[in-house]
Amino acid sequence: MLTSNTDANPGRKFLTCQYTICRSFQWLDEAVAESISTCSTPKQHVSEGCFECGATDHWHSKCPWLKIPCRVEGCSGLRKLKTSGKKCSRGEQFLRCNECPDFQWLKDAKKDFEDHKESTPTNARIIIEAKVADICAKIDKGLALFSSSQ
Repeated sequence: MLTSNTDANPGRKFLTCQYTICRSFQWLDEAVAESISTCSTPKQHVSEGCFECGATDHWHSKCPWLKIPCRVEGCSGLRKLKTSGKKCSRGEQFLRCNECPDFQWLKDAKKDFEDHKESTPTNARIIIEAKVADICAKIDKGLALFSSSQ
């Protein structure tokens, strides 16, 4: 719960979502009135995906942008997802390494990922030639079909 300091609503209490990506809020007096009139609780956060990066194709626990390896060669640090608090970029998300000064805006990292994904062939055809008797013999023995030396 926070207190408004705007000219239009000075001192008025309001509720905000606990997740920074969600910018929803509700005036406290309206939430109480709604709760009384419907005998329910005030509006709850309804997640539509990852509340960390904002994507809708995964949950926070599976966010691909949390604690990823640094992209700087030789650095063993992890890049963490953060949100800018600076006036010129407030609310924008970025990746920052915990070991080196590597910095990248999340929107640029997502673009790089999409560009790389498009340039990587997704349809591949693998042909393995082997005699059926050899495969059956190795399966019967419980051995790997192919060794790394082949």
